[in-house]
Amino acid sequence: MLPIYKANNLHMNNYKLICITPIKNESWILDKFLTVTSLWADHIILADQGSTDDSVKIAGRFDKVIVVNNELPYNEFERTKILLSAARAIEGDKIIFALDADEIFTANYADSPEWLTLQKLNKGDVILMDRVNVNAEHDTYFGKLKMMVGLVDDGISTIEATSQAIIHNIRLPWPANSNSYHFKEIKVIHFDYVIQERTLSKLIWYQCFEKITFNHDDRYLLRKYRTFKTIEEYLTSVPSFQPKPEWFEGYKRKKIDLTSLKNPFLWWNYEVIKMMEEHGIQKFIYLDIHRIDWVKTAKEIGHHNPKMFFFKRSFQHRVISKLKAILGRK
Repeated sequence: MLPIYKANNLHMNNYKLICITPIKNESWILDKFLTVTSLWADHIILADQGSTDDSVKIAGRFDKVIVVNNELPYNEFERTKILLSAARAIEGDKIIFALDADEIFTANYADSPEWLTLQKLNKGDVILMDRVNVNAEHDTYFGKLKMMVGLVDDGISTIEATSQAIIHNIRLPWPANSNSYHFKEIKVIHFDYVIQERTLSKLIWYQCFEKITFNHDDRYLLRKYRTFKTIEEYLTSVPSFQPKPEWFEGYKRKKIDLTSLKNPFLWWNYEVIKMMEEHGIQKFIYLDIHRIDWVKTAKEIGHHNPKMFFFKRSFQHRVISKLKAILGRK
Protein backbone atom coordinates (compact mmCIF):
# COMPACT_ATOMS: atom_id res chain seq x y z
CA MET A 1 0.00 0.00 0.00
CA LEU A 2 1.12 3.56 -0.68
CA PRO A 3 1.54 5.89 2.30
CA ILE A 4 -1.63 7.68 3.41
CA TYR A 5 -1.62 11.28 2.23
CA LYS A 6 -1.91 14.10 4.69
CA ALA A 7 -4.89 16.41 4.37
CA ASN A 8 -2.91 19.19 2.71
CA ASN A 9 -1.78 16.76 0.01
CA LEU A 10 -5.27 15.82 -1.16
CA HIS A 11 -5.21 17.97 -4.26
CA MET A 12 -4.88 17.21 -7.96
CA ASN A 13 -2.06 18.52 -10.15
CA ASN A 14 -2.01 18.65 -13.92
CA TYR A 15 1.39 17.05 -14.43
CA LYS A 16 2.79 16.20 -17.84
CA LEU A 17 4.32 12.73 -17.94
CA ILE A 18 7.74 12.63 -19.59
CA CYS A 19 9.91 9.57 -20.18
CA ILE A 20 13.66 9.98 -20.65
CA THR A 21 15.59 7.10 -22.22
CA PRO A 22 19.15 6.63 -23.49
CA ILE A 23 19.56 4.60 -26.67
CA LYS A 24 22.33 3.07 -28.71
CA ASN A 25 21.44 0.51 -31.37
CA GLU A 26 18.12 -0.46 -29.81
CA SER A 27 16.23 -1.35 -33.01
CA TRP A 28 15.68 -4.89 -31.70
CA ILE A 29 13.07 -3.57 -29.18
CA LEU A 30 12.67 0.18 -29.71
CA ASP A 31 9.43 -0.02 -31.69
CA LYS A 32 7.84 -2.09 -28.89
CA PHE A 33 9.13 0.26 -26.21
CA LEU A 34 7.87 3.40 -27.94
CA THR A 35 4.50 1.84 -28.76
CA VAL A 36 3.90 0.90 -25.12
CA THR A 37 5.37 4.04 -23.58
CA SER A 38 3.37 6.28 -25.93
CA LEU A 39 0.22 4.94 -24.28
CA TRP A 40 0.96 6.91 -21.10
CA ALA A 41 3.71 9.44 -21.79
CA ASP A 42 3.06 12.94 -23.07
CA HIS A 43 6.64 13.19 -24.32
CA ILE A 44 9.45 10.65 -24.79
CA ILE A 45 12.99 11.99 -24.93
CA LEU A 46 15.67 9.73 -26.39
CA ALA A 47 19.37 10.51 -26.03
CA ASP A 48 21.04 8.75 -28.94
CA GLN A 49 24.70 7.90 -28.56
CA GLY A 50 25.69 7.31 -32.15
CA SER A 51 23.35 4.48 -33.14
CA THR A 52 24.33 2.83 -36.40
CA ASP A 53 21.19 0.71 -36.76
CA ASP A 54 17.62 1.90 -37.45
CA SER A 55 17.02 3.33 -33.96
CA VAL A 56 16.75 6.98 -35.01
CA LYS A 57 14.59 6.07 -38.03
CA ILE A 58 12.22 4.10 -35.77
CA ALA A 59 12.03 6.99 -33.33
CA GLY A 60 10.98 9.29 -36.15
CA ARG A 61 7.75 7.34 -36.60
CA PHE A 62 6.41 8.36 -33.18
CA ASP A 63 4.88 11.82 -32.71
CA LYS A 64 5.69 12.02 -29.00
CA VAL A 65 9.40 11.35 -29.43
CA ILE A 66 12.15 13.96 -29.19
CA VAL A 67 15.66 12.78 -30.11
CA VAL A 68 18.69 14.57 -28.69
CA ASN A 69 22.27 13.70 -29.56
CA ASN A 70 24.73 12.46 -26.98
CA GLU A 71 28.15 12.63 -28.59
CA LEU A 72 30.08 12.22 -25.32
CA PRO A 73 32.07 9.09 -24.40
CA TYR A 74 30.07 6.64 -22.29
CA ASN A 75 29.20 8.38 -19.04
CA GLU A 76 25.83 7.81 -17.39
CA PHE A 77 26.11 10.87 -15.16
CA GLU A 78 26.67 13.18 -18.14
CA ARG A 79 23.99 11.34 -20.09
CA THR A 80 21.42 12.04 -17.39
CA LYS A 81 22.29 15.75 -17.48
CA ILE A 82 21.53 15.81 -21.22
CA LEU A 83 18.22 14.02 -20.79
CA LEU A 84 17.17 16.06 -17.77
CA SER A 85 17.93 19.33 -19.54
CA ALA A 86 15.81 18.30 -22.51
CA ALA A 87 12.92 17.28 -20.24
CA ARG A 88 13.02 20.55 -18.34
CA ALA A 89 12.91 22.50 -21.60
CA ILE A 90 9.30 21.33 -21.95
CA GLU A 91 6.98 23.88 -20.36
CA GLY A 92 4.70 23.07 -17.47
CA ASP A 93 4.76 20.96 -14.32
CA LYS A 94 5.96 17.46 -15.00
CA ILE A 95 6.74 14.02 -13.67
CA ILE A 96 9.91 12.67 -15.24
CA PHE A 97 10.26 8.90 -15.59
CA ALA A 98 13.58 7.29 -16.48
CA LEU A 99 13.45 3.97 -18.31
CA ASP A 100 15.85 2.08 -20.53
CA ALA A 101 14.64 0.93 -23.94
CA ASP A 102 14.37 -2.66 -22.67
CA GLU A 103 12.04 -1.67 -19.81
CA ILE A 104 8.27 -1.11 -19.81
CA PHE A 105 5.58 -0.71 -17.18
CA THR A 106 3.33 -3.70 -16.59
CA ALA A 107 0.02 -3.29 -18.43
CA ASN A 108 -1.96 -3.12 -15.18
CA TYR A 109 -0.75 0.47 -14.68
CA ALA A 110 -3.84 1.65 -16.57
CA ASP A 111 -6.21 0.10 -14.03
CA SER A 112 -4.14 0.51 -10.90
CA PRO A 113 -5.13 3.02 -8.16
CA GLU A 114 -1.39 3.64 -7.82
CA TRP A 115 -1.32 5.35 -11.22
CA LEU A 116 -4.05 7.77 -10.15
CA THR A 117 -1.93 8.90 -7.21
CA LEU A 118 0.62 10.42 -9.61
CA GLN A 119 -1.50 13.54 -9.90
CA LYS A 120 -1.59 13.90 -6.11
CA LEU A 121 2.16 13.97 -5.58
CA ASN A 122 4.11 17.11 -4.72
CA LYS A 123 7.15 18.57 -6.41
CA GLY A 124 10.31 16.84 -5.26
CA ASP A 125 8.58 13.52 -4.52
CA VAL A 126 10.20 10.39 -5.97
CA ILE A 127 8.56 7.23 -7.28
CA LEU A 128 9.95 3.75 -6.69
CA MET A 129 8.95 0.56 -8.48
CA ASP A 130 10.12 -3.04 -8.50
CA ARG A 131 11.94 -4.06 -11.67
CA VAL A 132 11.65 -7.72 -12.63
CA ASN A 133 13.52 -9.63 -15.32
CA VAL A 134 11.41 -11.76 -17.63
CA ASN A 135 12.41 -14.68 -19.84
CA ALA A 136 11.70 -14.91 -23.56
CA GLU A 137 8.46 -16.84 -23.06
CA HIS A 138 7.13 -14.39 -20.45
CA ASP A 139 6.33 -17.31 -18.15
CA THR A 140 9.07 -16.70 -15.58
CA TYR A 141 10.33 -13.63 -13.79
CA PHE A 142 13.31 -13.25 -11.49
CA GLY A 143 15.74 -10.78 -9.96
CA LYS A 144 13.36 -8.25 -8.38
CA LEU A 145 15.04 -4.89 -7.73
CA LYS A 146 13.46 -1.86 -6.10
CA MET A 147 14.58 1.22 -8.01
CA MET A 148 13.81 4.89 -8.45
CA VAL A 149 11.95 5.41 -11.73
CA GLY A 150 10.23 8.78 -11.36
CA LEU A 151 10.66 12.32 -10.06
CA VAL A 152 7.99 14.95 -9.63
CA ASP A 153 10.23 17.63 -11.02
CA ASP A 154 10.99 20.57 -8.78
CA GLY A 155 13.07 22.23 -11.50
CA ILE A 156 16.12 22.71 -9.30
CA SER A 157 17.38 19.35 -8.05
CA THR A 158 20.51 18.22 -9.88
CA ILE A 159 22.00 14.85 -10.63
CA GLU A 160 25.36 16.31 -9.54
CA ALA A 161 24.08 16.53 -5.97
CA THR A 162 22.81 12.94 -6.07
CA SER A 163 25.43 10.81 -7.79
CA GLN A 164 28.11 11.26 -10.43
CA ALA A 165 28.99 7.66 -11.31
CA ILE A 166 30.20 6.99 -14.84
CA ILE A 167 28.45 3.61 -14.95
CA HIS A 168 25.35 2.30 -13.17
CA ASN A 169 24.50 5.79 -11.98
CA ILE A 170 21.11 6.64 -10.49
CA ARG A 171 18.89 7.85 -13.32
CA LEU A 172 17.29 10.92 -11.76
CA PRO A 173 18.02 13.47 -9.04
CA TRP A 174 16.85 12.44 -5.59
CA PRO A 175 16.08 15.68 -3.72
CA ALA A 176 17.12 15.91 -0.09
CA ASN A 177 14.30 15.35 2.40
CA SER A 178 11.94 14.23 -0.36
CA ASN A 179 9.01 11.89 0.10
CA SER A 180 9.30 8.55 -1.71
CA TYR A 181 6.38 6.41 -2.83
CA HIS A 182 6.91 2.75 -3.56
CA PHE A 183 4.39 1.44 -6.08
CA LYS A 184 3.69 -2.22 -5.36
CA GLU A 185 1.17 -3.22 -8.06
CA ILE A 186 2.85 -1.64 -11.07
CA LYS A 187 6.17 -3.24 -12.01
CA VAL A 188 8.90 -2.45 -14.50
CA ILE A 189 9.44 -5.40 -16.83
CA HIS A 190 13.07 -5.76 -17.85
CA PHE A 191 13.72 -7.55 -21.17
CA ASP A 192 17.47 -7.76 -20.66
CA TYR A 193 17.49 -11.56 -20.50
CA VAL A 194 15.14 -12.46 -23.36
CA ILE A 195 18.00 -12.81 -25.90
CA GLN A 196 20.93 -14.67 -24.38
CA GLU A 197 23.51 -13.62 -26.95
CA ARG A 198 22.78 -9.97 -26.25
CA THR A 199 22.97 -10.43 -22.48
CA LEU A 200 26.36 -12.12 -22.74
CA SER A 201 27.72 -9.44 -25.06
CA LYS A 202 26.72 -6.65 -22.69
CA LEU A 203 28.12 -8.37 -19.61
CA ILE A 204 31.44 -8.83 -21.37
CA TRP A 205 31.51 -5.17 -22.37
CA TYR A 206 30.80 -4.15 -18.77
CA GLN A 207 33.77 -6.17 -17.56
CA CYS A 208 36.16 -4.73 -20.11
CA PHE A 209 34.89 -1.16 -19.73
CA GLU A 210 35.35 -1.19 -15.97
CA LYS A 211 38.73 -2.86 -16.33
CA ILE A 212 40.16 -0.05 -18.45
CA THR A 213 38.20 2.79 -16.80
CA PHE A 214 38.77 1.90 -13.15
CA ASN A 215 41.36 -0.91 -13.33
CA HIS A 216 39.16 -3.05 -11.10
CA ASP A 217 40.48 -6.33 -9.77
CA ASP A 218 39.61 -9.33 -11.95
CA ARG A 219 37.96 -11.17 -9.05
CA TYR A 220 35.71 -8.18 -8.39
CA LEU A 221 34.64 -8.03 -12.02
CA LEU A 222 34.04 -11.78 -12.21
CA ARG A 223 31.87 -11.59 -9.13
CA LYS A 224 29.97 -8.54 -10.35
CA TYR A 225 29.41 -9.75 -13.91
CA ARG A 226 29.19 -13.48 -13.57
CA THR A 227 28.08 -14.88 -16.92
CA PHE A 228 26.25 -18.13 -17.66
CA LYS A 229 26.09 -20.50 -20.59
CA THR A 230 22.31 -20.24 -20.72
CA ILE A 231 19.52 -18.33 -19.05
CA GLU A 232 18.23 -21.68 -17.79
CA GLU A 233 21.52 -22.19 -15.94
CA TYR A 234 21.20 -18.72 -14.42
CA LEU A 235 17.64 -19.42 -13.28
CA THR A 236 18.88 -22.35 -11.21
CA SER A 237 20.85 -19.90 -9.07
CA VAL A 238 18.11 -17.33 -8.31
CA PRO A 239 14.50 -17.48 -7.07
CA SER A 240 12.03 -17.37 -9.93
CA PHE A 241 8.26 -16.92 -10.07
CA GLN A 242 5.34 -16.86 -12.47
CA PRO A 243 4.32 -13.37 -13.66
CA LYS A 244 0.78 -12.21 -13.06
CA PRO A 245 -1.49 -12.36 -16.14
CA GLU A 246 -2.47 -8.69 -15.78
CA TRP A 247 1.14 -7.67 -16.42
CA PHE A 248 0.68 -8.43 -20.14
CA GLU A 249 -3.06 -8.81 -20.78
CA GLY A 250 -3.68 -5.12 -21.43
CA TYR A 251 -1.02 -5.08 -24.14
CA LYS A 252 -2.35 -8.27 -25.71
CA ARG A 253 -5.80 -6.68 -25.96
CA LYS A 254 -4.21 -3.79 -27.85
CA LYS A 255 -2.51 -6.28 -30.22
CA ILE A 256 0.94 -5.34 -28.95
CA ASP A 257 3.15 -8.40 -29.30
CA LEU A 258 6.07 -8.22 -26.89
CA THR A 259 7.38 -11.70 -27.66
CA SER A 260 8.53 -11.22 -31.25
CA LEU A 261 11.72 -9.20 -31.13
CA LYS A 262 14.32 -8.50 -33.81
CA ASN A 263 17.84 -9.85 -33.68
CA PRO A 264 19.93 -7.31 -31.77
CA PHE A 265 23.01 -5.61 -33.16
CA LEU A 266 25.78 -6.68 -30.77
CA TRP A 267 27.71 -3.44 -30.90
CA TRP A 268 29.34 -4.19 -27.54
CA ASN A 269 31.52 -6.86 -29.21
CA TYR A 270 33.00 -4.32 -31.60
CA GLU A 271 33.62 -1.86 -28.78
CA VAL A 272 35.53 -4.59 -26.92
CA ILE A 273 37.67 -5.14 -30.03
CA LYS A 274 38.62 -1.45 -29.89
CA MET A 275 39.54 -1.77 -26.19
CA MET A 276 41.71 -4.81 -26.90
CA GLU A 277 43.47 -3.06 -29.75
CA GLU A 278 44.24 -0.03 -27.59
CA HIS A 279 45.19 -1.81 -24.35
CA GLY A 280 46.34 -5.25 -25.53
CA ILE A 281 44.49 -8.52 -25.12
CA GLN A 282 46.54 -9.61 -22.11
CA LYS A 283 44.81 -6.99 -19.96
CA PHE A 284 41.56 -8.93 -20.32
CA ILE A 285 42.86 -12.50 -20.34
CA TYR A 286 41.45 -13.51 -16.94
CA LEU A 287 38.00 -12.03 -17.46
CA ASP A 288 34.99 -14.12 -18.43
CA ILE A 289 35.04 -13.10 -22.08
CA HIS A 290 36.23 -16.21 -23.88
CA ARG A 291 32.92 -17.55 -25.16
CA ILE A 292 33.13 -15.12 -28.06
CA ASP A 293 35.43 -15.76 -31.03
CA TRP A 294 37.27 -12.45 -31.08
CA VAL A 295 39.22 -13.28 -34.25
CA LYS A 296 35.91 -13.84 -36.06
CA THR A 297 34.50 -10.63 -34.58
CA ALA A 298 37.51 -8.66 -35.81
CA LYS A 299 37.05 -10.10 -39.29
CA GLU A 300 33.40 -9.02 -39.27
CA ILE A 301 34.44 -5.37 -38.96
CA GLY A 302 37.24 -5.75 -41.51
CA HIS A 303 40.14 -5.36 -39.09
CA HIS A 304 43.50 -5.39 -40.82
CA ASN A 305 45.00 -7.96 -38.43
CA PRO A 306 42.26 -10.12 -36.86
CA LYS A 307 44.76 -12.73 -35.64
CA MET A 308 46.02 -10.30 -33.01
CA PHE A 309 42.80 -10.98 -31.09
CA PHE A 310 43.55 -14.68 -30.62
CA PHE A 311 43.91 -15.48 -26.93
CA LYS A 312 46.69 -18.05 -26.55
CA ARG A 313 45.78 -19.16 -23.07
CA SER A 314 48.21 -21.56 -21.45
CA PHE A 315 47.18 -24.21 -18.93
CA GLN A 316 48.39 -21.83 -16.23
CA HIS A 317 46.16 -19.04 -17.58
CA ARG A 318 43.17 -21.36 -17.57
CA VAL A 319 43.79 -22.49 -13.99
CA ILE A 320 44.24 -18.93 -12.74
CA SER A 321 41.08 -17.85 -14.57
CA LYS A 322 39.16 -20.68 -12.95
CA LEU A 323 40.46 -19.79 -9.49
CA LYS A 324 39.65 -16.12 -9.95
CA ALA A 325 36.14 -17.04 -11.04
CA ILE A 326 35.65 -19.28 -8.00
CA LEU A 327 37.04 -16.66 -5.62
CA GLY A 328 34.99 -13.99 -7.34
CA ARG A 329 31.78 -15.81 -6.50
CA LYS A 330 32.50 -15.77 -2.79
